[in-house]
Amino acid sequence: VHSASLFSGCESLKSVTLSKINRLVSSSFYNCKELEEIVYEGTMEEWNAIPKGENWDFETGNFVVRCTDGVIE
Repeated sequence: VHSASLFSGCESLKSVTLSKINRLVSSSFYNCKELEEIVYEGTMEEWNAIPKGENWDFETGNFVVRCTDGVIE
C-alpha cells in the first residue's frame, strides 16, 4: 500500500489503525494536530523498518505507535 499524503490535513483525526504499509511518504500525517495514536498491526521492529519520508508526521500531536509487542512513544 502506498501512502502518499495518506491522512494529510485530517485535523480532527485522533486514532488510526494501519496494516500492510510499505512506506510512509512525506506529509502522510501532515497537520493531524489531534493525533493521539497509530495502531500498527505488526511488531515494533516491523514499524521501525518501514521507510518514512521526511516530515511524514509534521505538525502532528503527541502520538504513540501501538504495535503488537509494545508501544513506541
